[in-house]
Order: sequence, then C-alpha cells, then structure tokens
Amino acid sequence: MRVLHFRSTVSFAGPERGLLTQGRALRELGVDVKIIAYYRWRQPEPTVHWLVEQGRRDNLDVEQWDDHSRFSWRTVRRLADELRRGRYDLLVTHDHKTNLMGYLAARRSKIPCLSVAHGYDFSLLRMHLYRRIDLVVLRRFPRIVVVSHSLRRELAAAGLSPDRICVIPNAIDIARFADGVSERAVEWRRRLTAASTPVILTVGRLYWQKGLECFVQSAAQIHRVMPQAQFWIAGDGMLREKLQALIRDLGLEEVVTLLGRQRDIAAVMAASDVFVMPSLGEGLSNVLLEAMALARPVVATRVGGTPEVVRDGETGWLIPPLQPAALATAVLQVLQDPDVAARIGSQGRDFVASRFAASGVAAQMAGVYQEIAGVAGAQGR
Repeated sequence: MRVLHFRSTVSFAGPERGLLTQGRALRELGVDVKIIAYYRWRQPEPTVHWLVEQGRRDNLDVEQWDDHSRFSWRTVRRLADELRRGRYDLLVTHDHKTNLMGYLAARRSKIPCLSVAHGYDFSLLRMHLYRRIDLVVLRRFPRIVVVSHSLRRELAAAGLSPDRICVIPNAIDIARFADGVSERAVEWRRRLTAASTPVILTVGRLYWQKGLECFVQSAAQIHRVMPQAQFWIAGDGMLREKLQALIRDLGLEEVVTLLGRQRDIAAVMAASDVFVMPSLGEGLSNVLLEAMALARPVVATRVGGTPEVVRDGETGWLIPPLQPAALATAVLQVLQDPDVAARIGSQGRDFVASRFAASGVAAQMAGVYQEIAGVAGAQGR
C-alpha cells in the first residue's frame, strides 16, 4: 500500500516529529509512505526543513515543496500529478491548508483522501477564519482521524458527523527516543547548571497558545521560595522578545533561560526535574508524551486532550490554565517531595508505554488506511 502525507509547515514541532515516528512504524508494517513537507521558509529557519533532514537520516522518502502563498492552484495541480505518477492508494493531509489543496488534488486524480486533525492554534487571529473554512472542507472527507477524544467532541459540536471521526492518538517510539539520553543529559547539566540544581522545563513554540507568560510569572513565585531553581524554555517563535521583556521586568534574567529550538529535545527533558506544559489549548501534545516517556514528573493545564494522558495524582498533576499561583504551587509540591515525584513519573512512563507505543498506534492507522482505500477501490469498480 502506498500512502502520501502532505503537511504544511513552518517549524519542526510535535506534528512533524509525529509524522517521522509514524512513517518509521508504518514502514515496519509494510506501508510505503512518502511525506511532502510544504514549507513556508522564513528567516532564521533553515532553507531545508528539519523534517526533510531528519526524515532522510531515517531513510524515509521525504520531499520539500516550497510554499509561497496561502493557496496555490499550481500546487494543487502538482500534487494531483504526484498522486497519479506515484500510483498512491491514499492521500493523508494534516492541516487547514493541505486539507483544502489535498482534497482538490485528490478529486482531480481520483485518489481517496484522509485528514488527520491535530487541533487549531489561535495564536494568529486569521486562524479563526481558516478554521471556519477548514470545517467546510472536512465535511467532504470520508474519514477524519483526530488525536484525542476532546478534539473529536469539538469537531462533532462544530457540525461534523461523529460517525466519520475516529480517535487515533499521537505515538512515541520510547526506545528510540530514550536511547543514550542519560549521557547527553549530563552534558546539558554540565553546560548550564550544577547537578543538584532543580530545573523546571517547558517546551513549545513561543506562541500565545502555549501559555509561556504564565510559566514565567509562576517562575517568579517559585523563585521566592526556592531561589536556586532554574527555568528553561525550549523553543522559538513570535513571542521571544515579549518573553525576554517579561523576564527582565520580573528580575529573572539569572534563573530563566530561553534555550531556543533544540533538535535533541530528549536530552533537554532528561536533564530537567519537572516538565511543565502551561498551554491554553492542545489537541494531544507530543512533547507531553515525550516527557512522560522519560519518567519526568509533569504539571500540565487541564485543556484539550491533556487529561486523557495526565491523570491528576496518578500520571502527573493537572492545574487550570492561566493561573500562575496554581502552577507555582504544583511545581513546588513536586520538587519538595522527590519520592512522590519519582513514583508519579514512573507511572506516567508506564501509561504512555501501554497506550501510545508507535507500533500499536501505527497498526490502528494502517487499518484506517486500508478501510478507506478499500472502500474507494470498490466504488471505483
């Protein structure tokens, strides 16, 4: 079976890492996968997308198409030609832009299509309009895969048929992700802080929806109680200057570090003592699964699909969004009781291993591929 994935991208974030994980796992099941990264390049991003670089290192078939506009008929025609020439059985799209262009290309080439919905990011105002358009387009897809039950309820409430929406979560290859990470984590500690210093980490694009201002505000409160603690923010984005200003205003320049985007995020996570996800909205966070896979104790906001992974007091701690005091209190409780933190971290790792292993998730996805391609083939005959 040949499947083409089409993903519009400007950075290397959770969905991109998930595509690589899924591509490797599907290959083991005999599914021939190609990934097209539809890349809108912006400085200081690399001219070759990280998805392409990493995919080729993994011996996956990954190609970059440059994106120069919000919508392109030329790209629709090019994609339709690729579908026909490559004799693909299915097209899988991953966002509002590729949903629209992919649907049109699939119709031209008479190839069935599937959309994987990761959730909407409203950091930009125009995303509200794009979501409305996307919901109209998604009504025409035979099946939509969503990464969480929360997102399924959201799309059903927006008018999509629940019968056409199935839940298949994000996945992680724990053995691969954790391979050799302890040694690399020691090096991170050596470079940035003492071995005994408490480190609180968050990872994500520096966008409004990630709740990073709340993270910095909670750092000020934690710092007053535990002045030796260090706070790391891994990621980059439009809020970098605003966060830097907030850090200066709160007098936290010596304790809060903006690490920028990191390729070896596993080592950064393993070097931390607590992982925090202060998001205002999530479909199902890949970095959350990754932190839990490394047995990091996690404190996360009760939004989107997060409670499907973080069970309060069992696999992590849940707090309301936009409440720095609640976040600070939870983090301090974790740091002040290392035995409980270790137990919860271990339970979180076991939960992720049992529910989100790449091989099992890929098998679910391959079943949906076969169902859609089989139905389309029967209709074509």
